[in-house]
Amino acid sequence: MNILLFSMPDSFEHMPPIAIRMPNGALTSLAGNVDPHHRVAAADLLLVQDRVRETVERLVAEHEPDAVGLSVMTFQRKTAKGIIDLVRTRRPRAHIVVGGYDPSLAPEAYTEDPDGAGVDFIVRGEGEITFRELLRALEAQRGYDHIAGLSYRSADGFRHNPARGVSALEDGKIRLPRRDVRVLGGYTLLGRQVDVIETSRGCTFDCSFCSIIEMRGRNFPHLLLRAGPGGHPRRAGPWRPVALYRG
Repeated sequence: MNILLFSMPDSFEHMPPIAIRMPNGALTSLAGNVDPHHRVAAADLLLVQDRVRETVERLVAEHEPDAVGLSVMTFQRKTAKGIIDLVRTRRPRAHIVVGGYDPSLAPEAYTEDPDGAGVDFIVRGEGEITFRELLRALEAQRGYDHIAGLSYRSADGFRHNPARGVSALEDGKIRLPRRDVRVLGGYTLLGRQVDVIETSRGCTFDCSFCSIIEMRGRNFPHLLLRAGPGGHPRRAGPWRPVALYRG
């Protein structure tokens, strides 16, 4: 299948793109966790804020996606629905999948709102395994009721499967991301080339402005790293994303 993944072009007020253009790690993680025969392209639309429509139209025409995935935060909801409408006009038969904080925590915005009629599937919570299983079900043309963490459109409305638990990072079920699927470039932080590496997930704090506890619960799993001549495992440091710079 041809898979096209988008992150939204909207940026935080305190992260102006003229200074900060960080990659969306979810897209490359999803790409790394689908079965390898799929052809995946990922586009961070933050990199093309002044030409979103033409970029989406071009990528849809070039990649002819069978499934289009969108990573959405709450303040990006209106933009996401506009992009869904655009994709529908250019690729009507493509399956539309949304995920991220907003669809996970407010699925009714996509299932009950008439403007959300273009969405076929909602991936709730961590998306790697759920999205992988969804693509397998689409290829096999079988049902979706066995896929934890998935909401899907049926003849009598949306159905919501049971939630998927948080995945352990050490058991190998979640594989490494694929950055080679990116079709846009120009990630920078204060003028320097930048990328991110995820070393852990979750949080043990409960900040009032953050929804991570609602999304994942209060937990903080780490990736195991190998270090030293004896190859003894050690825990990764306490940071979730690590930024890498190039001069």
